[in-house]
Amino acid sequence: MEEQKMQTNDLQKTKIFGKMTLNFTQQEAFDVGDVEGHIISLRKAEGKNISEGKSEFMDGAHVVNFSFDDLVIGNGPHQGYSKLEKNGDLIISKWEGRIVTTLSADGKPIPSFSGSMYWIKSTGHFANMQGGGSYKGHFISEFSYNVEWEGEYWIKK
Repeated sequence: MEEQKMQTNDLQKTKIFGKMTLNFTQQEAFDVGDVEGHIISLRKAEGKNISEGKSEFMDGAHVVNFSFDDLVIGNGPHQGYSKLEKNGDLIISKWEGRIVTTLSADGKPIPSFSGSMYWIKSTGHFANMQGGGSYKGHFISEFSYNVEWEGEYWIKK
């Protein structure tokens, strides 16, 4: 275990930040039926990544996000995978977190979410990428949402 920590510390870590706006392209929801408002959903969304850090990490990359939600009245866990592709580079992350829905003054639901992620596959310039980060976001409509993310990575030799 100590040897792995030392190797990780010797690797050059790169801090990265970004944001995405994604639009649902497919979605299916099912009423579980056990308690009021319990639904599960499977959704696919697409959009673009915008890098905001010193390192231009996959700026302009096409993003496909696959999510599974298990919600009771808009609250509960979600998990999924994100795929970023640009100029032959591919990065896939696995993520998990929670959706929390509050009500606005006029009674409209305001869902937001946050969680953690880590990279599970990478090719091209980012081959053997390791690391992870966190994300947070909110829905801007019934069919769109914004995500802000940050993390760090290193290339395993």
